[in-house]
Amino acid sequence: MTDKKQVFVVTGANKGIGKEIVLELAKRVKEPALIYVAARDQTRGQAAVEEIRQKVQGGKTEVEFLPLDISNEQSIKDAVSHIKSGPGYVDVLINNAGIASKGDAFDGQVAATTVGTNYTGTKNTSLAFLPLIRENGRVIIVSSMAGKLSILSPELQAKFSSPLLTLEELDMLMQSFVQAVEDGTYADKGWPKQAYGTSKVGCTALSLVLSRLPEVQKKNIFVAACCPGWCKTDMAGDKAPLTATDGAKTPVMLATAATSGLENGAYYKDQKLAKW
Repeated sequence: MTDKKQVFVVTGANKGIGKEIVLELAKRVKEPALIYVAARDQTRGQAAVEEIRQKVQGGKTEVEFLPLDISNEQSIKDAVSHIKSGPGYVDVLINNAGIASKGDAFDGQVAATTVGTNYTGTKNTSLAFLPLIRENGRVIIVSSMAGKLSILSPELQAKFSSPLLTLEELDMLMQSFVQAVEDGTYADKGWPKQAYGTSKVGCTALSLVLSRLPEVQKKNIFVAACCPGWCKTDMAGDKAPLTATDGAKTPVMLATAATSGLENGAYYKDQKLAKW
C-alpha cells in the first residue's frame, strides 16, 4: 500500500457489531482514512454515521454511508460503482452483514434465505470488491462458532476443510444443504438442523478458498474469518454475555494488526488463532 488515504468498507454497519467495528477503526486507524458504513437501511445507516462522527470529532478519519444490500447483486454492483467514482480502491473489506431466523423455524425457505444472505451474499460481495482491493489489502469475514465443523458429519467435515476445495465446489455444497432441507433428507446426508450454523460453516470455508485464489495471492491480500463471540445485539438477543464492543475486537484486530503475525485463510476467536 502507498501512503494514500486508507479506505475501509464494513458491511452491516448500521448497528450492533458492525457499527462498533467502524467506531473502533475510526479511533485507531492511521490517519487519514475513509470508513464506509455499508448497510441496506439508509435511515439507520445515516444515523450511525452521524453518531460515529460525533464520537470521533477532531480527527482526519472520514465516515460515510454506503448503500449496500449483500443479498441483492445489483446493490453490490452499485456499491462497487460508488467506490470506483470516489476513492477508486479499498484497503480493507470487513464482511459483517448477516441474518438469523428467530425461533425454531427450519424449512427450505429458511435455509435458502439464510444461506443466500450469509454465505452467497458474503461471497458475491467479496468477489465484486476484489478488483478494488489494493495490494497487501485485507478481506475479513465475520463468521461464528455456531458454524464449527463438528456440526457436520465426518464426510462433510472432510469436504469443507479440504485444501483442494474450490469455490465452485463450495457453492455446490451450500446448495446441496438447501436442497436437502427442502427434500427433508438433510439428516440422512449429514447436515444439522441449523440454517445459521451451516451458513457460517460456508463463510469460514469461504475464507480458506478466497485466500487460495490466484488474484488474491498475486496482490498479497490477507483473508481471514473470525468469531466475534456471543454478543448482545438485535440478532443475538439480550442474554448474550458479551457486548457489541467486545464483538468488534477480533475483526478490528484482523483489520489492523501486522499481517506478519497472522495466518492467511485462517479462523480467529478472542483475537487469537482458533480451531475451526
